[in-house]
Amino acid sequence: MDMTVTRNPAYDGFEDKEFVTSDQVTLHYMVKGKGKPLIFIHGWSGDSRNFMFNAPVLARDFRVYVLDLRGHGYSEAPSHGARIARLSKDLQEFIDALFTEKVCIIAYSMGCTVVWSYIDLFGQELVDKLVFVDEAPFLLGNPADSEDEIRLYGGNKMDLWKLRNAVYEGVDYSGVFAESFQRPGKNKNNAEMEAIAEKVVNPPFHHEFLGELLRDHINQDWRDVFSRITVPVLLISGEIGFATTHECCEWMSREIKNCTWIPFMEEDYGTHSLMQNSPEKFNRIVLAFIN
Repeated sequence: MDMTVTRNPAYDGFEDKEFVTSDQVTLHYMVKGKGKPLIFIHGWSGDSRNFMFNAPVLARDFRVYVLDLRGHGYSEAPSHGARIARLSKDLQEFIDALFTEKVCIIAYSMGCTVVWSYIDLFGQELVDKLVFVDEAPFLLGNPADSEDEIRLYGGNKMDLWKLRNAVYEGVDYSGVFAESFQRPGKNKNNAEMEAIAEKVVNPPFHHEFLGELLRDHINQDWRDVFSRITVPVLLISGEIGFATTHECCEWMSREIKNCTWIPFMEEDYGTHSLMQNSPEKFNRIVLAFIN
């Protein structure tokens, strides 16, 4: 893969490595630390920046792997495989190739659905513990459902093709995105953390791949997976974000047999970017859970 990686200063000391999937796609990941393996899985259109205030801290206690999913960050963006099932297959191959012991996974936003797909397709035998951060079970609201029913699964009534096309065509999709997610989260971000993150050089944005992936992602209904999860789970949600509802997180916490649910409130900067906004609290509760 011919791509220059621009180093994020937050990841000083991490090694840049590559992994080639069974369909010959090169994935970029970073690794640092010793001890129990801990894998970070970012969200849609994200990359290692999602965890720049978290992974380096947790690398003091664990061997931390920060993986760029295909089509994201400094991983290759092929002309195929823009679907959650393929991303979960990539994760399965990555885990099978690199690890001889059970892994812990911290998944954020769409990264949660990659793990839900992994569990659905490949099981949990190689998983020790899971952390799910601010993702709803089913993002596409059914027009036949009531508002209460839609809130129970975290859905949104939207024109999915309009959103997909805006991303795919490479235009400014922020307006369509806000229109599609009708729960506008409060714009209460931690200014200090935000200022640091904004200085980081952005990796390439593969709009065609991401448009196709977003369409597949939003169409997926994961509600039948949660009752089959048997490993310990830490569920973290942002109470003032747009991505989840209190009702859907409460439902997930009941469906998962061994689940601890911690909502981040407004005073915690509990937006969808809660790991960036409240890194000290996030790192503290994740460390306590994994240990």
